[in-house]
Amino acid sequence: MIQADLIIQRLIRPLLFIWLVIAGSVGLAIGVGYLLPSGDEMTYANIFDSKRSSSVNIFLRDMSRGLEKRLTHDSGTNALAKWSPDGTQIAYLALNGSKFHVYLMDAVGGNKRQLGVEFTTFDSSYLWSPDSQWILFSITDKGVPQSLIVNARTGEKYQLPQTIGAGMWSPDSQNIIYQASTENGISHLYGMNIECFTQSYPCQFSELDFLGDSANEIKLVWSPDGKKLTYTQYDDDQSKLVVAMLGCMELKASCIQNKKSVADISYLVTPLWSADSQQLAFAASQTEIRIIQLESGSTRSYNIAEGVPALQNWSPDGHFITYFSNQNGNATIFILDTMSGETYPLFKYQVMAISPSWRPNPH
Repeated sequence: MIQADLIIQRLIRPLLFIWLVIAGSVGLAIGVGYLLPSGDEMTYANIFDSKRSSSVNIFLRDMSRGLEKRLTHDSGTNALAKWSPDGTQIAYLALNGSKFHVYLMDAVGGNKRQLGVEFTTFDSSYLWSPDSQWILFSITDKGVPQSLIVNARTGEKYQLPQTIGAGMWSPDSQNIIYQASTENGISHLYGMNIECFTQSYPCQFSELDFLGDSANEIKLVWSPDGKKLTYTQYDDDQSKLVVAMLGCMELKASCIQNKKSVADISYLVTPLWSADSQQLAFAASQTEIRIIQLESGSTRSYNIAEGVPALQNWSPDGHFITYFSNQNGNATIFILDTMSGETYPLFKYQVMAISPSWRPNPH
């Protein structure tokens, strides 16, 4: 009998050890948000209600496994999370009382630290530089509008010589660019090299003419690889979406090797580049999302429920696109499967989720 018990114990112990390892792995997966190797990941903000309070916090969701982790546990509003382009950091805004504060955390919500930026009004969406070193803000604090850049590593701040509203970065992260219209409605581009903050020459914006007169409506968007850009052009009562191929990253007309119109558009759109810079997506109408494959020139159209889609971003593998759509009075996050053409809400049941952001593939 004793010998039989020993035999049973010897059989059970390895099985018990294996079960504990599996259970621990599943628990770890739920705790950190993914199993290695990780699947496609997305951050989003969600309203969290309890009996005592209501708050908005940020969650990390592994899209391929359906696992999820809550990254912030603070009162108030914590939202507008944005991944750094290298996929290693998440910036987000926290609103407590009447002040916004900016925080950074790592890819699984650890090592939170506050950047020395606070303000009362958020004027436009903030923007990481392509090299993940800087963040551009346009804000208002105590009634004073300002634009500034912040070093994500050191927290150093530099105020731009003028308020620019919604600015953009050049692909090399050296220049800040913004668009402004004159009284006759013609758009112009202005740029400034940020080296002026650490060098002896004064910081000031100068008009850029590297697109010439061909981009009279502009709305400039660079591809992720920095080798292409899109802009809009108004010609013969028709707006066109134009793609320009670049031979260098300097903001000079000589860098533009060729350009071609890829689509007629009925109104100004902001196209969305795929992560590999090979595809462009845009809302062609209230019920249609269109994708252009640049190499072949082929176009795919996807019909969606009416609701004016606001495109957000591509998944890193180019398989999915997230977009907002106002369905029955509710702004809901939808996902377009570009392979099957199927569209579906991020959550099966209605959840008030905002600011979806796919994690870029780490470089």
